[in-house]
Amino acid sequence: MQFWTSRGFAYLDVNYGGSTGYGRAYRERLRGASGVVDVGDCVAGARHLAAIGAVDPTLMLIHGGSAGGYIVLCALAFHDVFAAGTSLYGIADLELLHEQTHKFEARYDDSLTGPYPEQRERYRERSPIHFIDRVRAALLLLQGTDDPVVPPNQTQMMFDALRAAGVPCACIMFPGEQHGFRDAASIRSSPSTARCWASTSPTMSNPSPSPTCRRLYRASARWTPCPSDASRARRREAPPPPAAPARRHPA
Repeated sequence: MQFWTSRGFAYLDVNYGGSTGYGRAYRERLRGASGVVDVGDCVAGARHLAAIGAVDPTLMLIHGGSAGGYIVLCALAFHDVFAAGTSLYGIADLELLHEQTHKFEARYDDSLTGPYPEQRERYRERSPIHFIDRVRAALLLLQGTDDPVVPPNQTQMMFDALRAAGVPCACIMFPGEQHGFRDAASIRSSPSTARCWASTSPTMSNPSPSPTCRRLYRASARWTPCPSDASRARRREAPPPPAAPARRHPA
């Protein structure tokens, strides 16, 4: 949160329905309603800030990872509220995730969405990948290549579909990263990249973007994936070569 507020962004952190700490009834609001209740609460929060004049309603963006990334994709596919978004390892296709996610979370969707295949139509209705034609906002996708929870094909299919539909988008794959970035370079570069995207995507405005931001925008405008910043960041982190010995000048 401090990363964003220290750079001039107003930031709303939403404890949407399903969050703990507000009683059982509030926590169970999300049962069978993932992609509806959580997304609706985030949309309502943003609209409230716009209604009271706290933010510019034409410049609101949404950012989230994992389940939050799914909320980002749903918010852009099913609501016309945000000008841009950033999804970190978000879910594009609930059916495919049901088949491919790791064993530990294999049955989470039974309570969040409903038993499968009995509720197969619900899975489809809440999968953003099937509603690309509704997306208008610019979208940045960040994903680890070794993610066992939300496999990289979820992000890749979303990016391919958005690009084919002509929606402003960019995708950065982080080599070796899993579900939640662990490498120091990735942890640093992912929010910086998201800030650049918020400032320079076609639906936002920044009078003086940095060279990195301009490169990201140019890549999205050409509808081509952005190269991974992680490898470059690792090279920048390499220890400098030893300094040459100082020359001794005669007195």
